[in-house]
Amino acid sequence: MRPFHVHVSVDDIAQSIRFYSTLCAAPGVDPIGFQVDSAAELAGLKVQLHAADAAVLEEAGTSCCDAKSDKYWVTDPSGIDWRTFHTPGCILT
Repeated sequence: MRPFHVHVSVDDIAQSIRFYSTLCAAPGVDPIGFQVDSAAELAGLKVQLHAADAAVLEEAGTSCCDAKSDKYWVTDPSGIDWRTFHTPGCILT
């Protein structure tokens, strides 16, 4: 099973801090993402993204959160960004 990655964006930070701190101690929802275990699995997700008629933004070898990842980004019909990514274990120093 793929891990599910969620980042939540908010309009009113004070109100959202109170709500999310009470609910689960995590603010916002954007982007939503799937982290995969292999480059082959990421390639398969790219095919699925294209099949969903999504405009796919490809980022190869990007640096984020002390690691390098290959990513595909799309925006869903509601305007939420979706990220699919594979991090092959290359930690930046």
